[in-house]
Amino acid sequence: MIVKKVELLNLFIFILYQRKNIEKRKKLVNLLIYHTI
Repeated sequence: MIVKKVELLNLFIFILYQRKNIEKRKKLVNLLIYHTI
């Protein structure tokens, strides 16, 4: 899946502001990094 950079940015910001579930946040960030490469 190719994601627009704007969508990626919004998703990244959304993840950064999710402070409740740090474990999930780490997984999502790893997913983001994985899909960005």
